[in-house]
Amino acid sequence: MTQDTDKFVQNLIKSVRPGGQIIFVEYRANDRKVPIKPPHTMTVDQVRKEAEDIGLRFDRTDSSLPWQHMIFFERLMLPQNSDCPPEKELNCHG
Repeated sequence: MTQDTDKFVQNLIKSVRPGGQIIFVEYRANDRKVPIKPPHTMTVDQVRKEAEDIGLRFDRTDSSLPWQHMIFFERLMLPQNSDCPPEKELNCHG
């Protein structure tokens, strides 16, 4: 992720309650029918890696759109006994 994208996603995650869903809609990479330049496409594996690296749990993929994947993730809940301060919450998922 770029620095701007990373900051956007961190703020997005903070705005979703634990257990809530975040859905990425990405143009399919490696699909000749998708009229989008390759730098603007992603595979499901790429999306999963980036999302899981920042503490989201993969739920499912829906490929019913003609050019995009919808990749569903769940925002993880912090443990009840977490002493993680709110400003560090993204780094304390578990």
